Amino acid sequence: MFTTFLSELDQSTPRYTSYPPATYFNKDITSQHYIDWIQEIEGDLSLYVHIPFCQALCWFCGCHTKVPGNYEAATDYLTSLYKEIEIVADLVPATCCITHLHFGGGTPTFLKSSDLEMLFKNLFQNFQMTKEVTIDMEIDPRTVKEDLVCLIGELGVNRVSLGVQDFDPKVQEAIGRIQPFELVEDTLYRLRQKGIVHVNLDMMYGLPLQTEKSIEENVKKVLKLAPDRCAFFGYGHVPWMKPHQKKLEIYQLPDSLERYKQFSRAKYLFNASGYESIGIDHFALPGDSLLLAAKSKRMKRNFQGYTSDQANAVIGLGASAVTQVPKGYLQNNSVTKAYKEALNVQKTLPIGRGFAFSNEDKIRGEIISHLMCFFEADLSDICGTPRLAQEYMKGAYQTLHLYEREGLVTIKDLKITICEEARYLTRLIAKSFDDFSPHTKRIDKDIKIKRAKG
Repeated sequence: MFTTFLSELDQSTPRYTSYPPATYFNKDITSQHYIDWIQEIEGDLSLYVHIPFCQALCWFCGCHTKVPGNYEAATDYLTSLYKEIEIVADLVPATCCITHLHFGGGTPTFLKSSDLEMLFKNLFQNFQMTKEVTIDMEIDPRTVKEDLVCLIGELGVNRVSLGVQDFDPKVQEAIGRIQPFELVEDTLYRLRQKGIVHVNLDMMYGLPLQTEKSIEENVKKVLKLAPDRCAFFGYGHVPWMKPHQKKLEIYQLPDSLERYKQFSRAKYLFNASGYESIGIDHFALPGDSLLLAAKSKRMKRNFQGYTSDQANAVIGLGASAVTQVPKGYLQNNSVTKAYKEALNVQKTLPIGRGFAFSNEDKIRGEIISHLMCFFEADLSDICGTPRLAQEYMKGAYQTLHLYEREGLVTIKDLKITICEEARYLTRLIAKSFDDFSPHTKRIDKDIKIKRAKG
């Protein structure tokens, strides 16, 4: 039975960095929704800035990015990004301050130092930042020259996340990302020399040619680098969405059981070396901000993954970036050309699609988030009343009862707890409350009907 669960987990289960998953966003959400919704937000905000360029395309990549023919594409993109920044900044209520600034991609360090500095200047001129603003940046060690290392430190970047994935040369060749251990080690040393001590490494399991033994060697090298945090993601093979991933099909990808063994081995080694588990795929040393947030039940989950950010809304800037506000999600056009045309030709915000929350969506999302973050969810607390909690439990009971019978979860007084040995299956268990999953019974039938017609 456990292997059946593993197979279902890998084949058809969302990562739940949003609820509903982005595959259910629709084009009914427009720039007018953005204008209306963003002007109603209150309190602290988080900014996400997307740079959709890389020097080379990695065959495993599932991100919105491309390899431009020349650097002028990035210069042209930045011109449009500056326009979006100005428009959005004018819409944000004056009482809102930015507490968290995250640069992702793609590769933010694809930009020249002068352009990265100008981007920072533009953001700080248009948005009100708190003095303690946290600034995170995703980094490709292959693109970090000395001048960029110096600049990142001067700009106030607090934390960097280095994309590594795997240290084995054979795996690197298979996935199209040649990146020797020594290069990562040198990049990390130079960053630390400039005062950037909070470091995350992004690693992966389930890639071609990986084995339990090679995963063990990867973890040993991570431990040698001693980051305060490591994300250990499972590779998602979605060639119907990302055609370049088909290049990996010349290799035999690890099956569901092998993936589980690879992750379990990594988890054991991290835990034995003093790293504590966070959520379903992170590990951190004591004192790490995300670990502290998890222990105090303040950790959240959004499109950037797990976060300690307590902002009330996330504003996404750039092609494909997602904005999350209390009323719903709004995603910019993922195609860079369409993104630029909206801003420069149509003179409007580049919204491509989104989703408007119902009250039930919010409750389901909160239940799923609690399970993903803390491996437990007290439905009475989340739903507000025992009667409503019972309705949600009833709708999910068909699958939850199976998981309870198999010893994966315990259910007591409307509180669901995922057992330690079943946490690898958390996404599958959380799926029990996903209204967009066929087995889930919706509470509000009227909304279900409206969606079906839409």
